[in-house]
Amino acid sequence: MTTLILIVLLGVVVLAVGSAISLAVLRTVIRYHLEADGIRVTFLSFTLWYARWTEIRSVSVVSGWQIMRPSLAVRLGTKLLGPGVQINKRHCSAVLTPNDPEGFAREVRQRAMLPGLEGSE
Repeated sequence: MTTLILIVLLGVVVLAVGSAISLAVLRTVIRYHLEADGIRVTFLSFTLWYARWTEIRSVSVVSGWQIMRPSLAVRLGTKLLGPGVQINKRHCSAVLTPNDPEGFAREVRQRAMLPGLEGSE
């Protein structure tokens, strides 16, 4: 019985360490680039998602629980939980998890020339 408990505890520790390492790696290889003509999300040097400023229809800050709800939005985050930014284009949307979601959303709204705090929750 004691061996089983030790194996379970070891498994939990391995999962916790593994997820922490994978999230640290994600933060270094997934990048958000605010460019002159749009926003680009890259994995290493490959573009995963791109939106021109003129294509963006709305930007909203979403809570960690809202990120977990099923939706058709592409999730391009570097965190499992915590607030994120949902960017809606004409035909699709993406959820990003920058370090400063409020500031990131404000900057995207400003560059996309969208109204102030539209959709902020």
